[in-house]
Amino acid sequence: MNNGYNDWQLELGALGALPPRAQRKFDRDIRTEPQLQEELTRLWSSDRQLRADYPLETEWLAITERSGRLGPELTPKLIKSRLNLAAARLLATSALTAFVLGFIFLVLPSVRSPHHATSRIKGVVAPVPGHPRLRVFRKTADHIEQLRNGALIHPGDLLQLAYHCESARPGMIISIDGRGATTLHYPDHPGDPGMLEANTWVNLKYASVIDAAPGFERFFFITSPELDIRLVLDRAAELGQTPEKARMNKFILPPGYSQSSILLIKTP
Repeated sequence: MNNGYNDWQLELGALGALPPRAQRKFDRDIRTEPQLQEELTRLWSSDRQLRADYPLETEWLAITERSGRLGPELTPKLIKSRLNLAAARLLATSALTAFVLGFIFLVLPSVRSPHHATSRIKGVVAPVPGHPRLRVFRKTADHIEQLRNGALIHPGDLLQLAYHCESARPGMIISIDGRGATTLHYPDHPGDPGMLEANTWVNLKYASVIDAAPGFERFFFITSPELDIRLVLDRAAELGQTPEKARMNKFILPPGYSQSSILLIKTP
């Protein structure tokens, strides 16, 4: 236990997934307890090492590639059992890995392919065909680090955003912080068309510096053939009025809109 939190609770707190009262307590503690911040950083580092040693996506792709030769009689249950075998060494390695794999097994029966999953798992890339994808990198003088959902950031951090879209269509990237303030990162102005490049990762022209607003910074990537930038900005302003909703909820948008987001936790 770390200041009253076990590793599993630390992970859920960083992802904003604790019950509301516990989440509010966690948000206060993570801003004021250096030991808690160090412990969460240790968990992230441990998770990165596990992904490097035993990449789950590689295991999944290898399993489904082999399974694809067995014919249509292959069921999700059989795929699940094969994934269990491949992941056994991970379950014996870390409680954090057990948490991630347990989540995979919960959603697996409804998954038709590794690219059909719609739930984001920290450290596991499972893109949906046609779904917009967003990446955030922290830049320093001698290092570039990709930030996962729930990563810790600090005022003054320099962040580079990048997007991927499988078709050339209008899109926009915005952020909402813990005070409810909305920032338009792409396009440069609300009146611009915001046409996206297709089938490649594109870095935005300008990096962003994190300010001192407390709590979090959440980045949204939204696309639609009929994108209305001002409509989305209005919805963002409404969502930002309640920080807890801005941290957890998606935008309610018309049919034809796609959205993805990355939540980053601010610490002093």
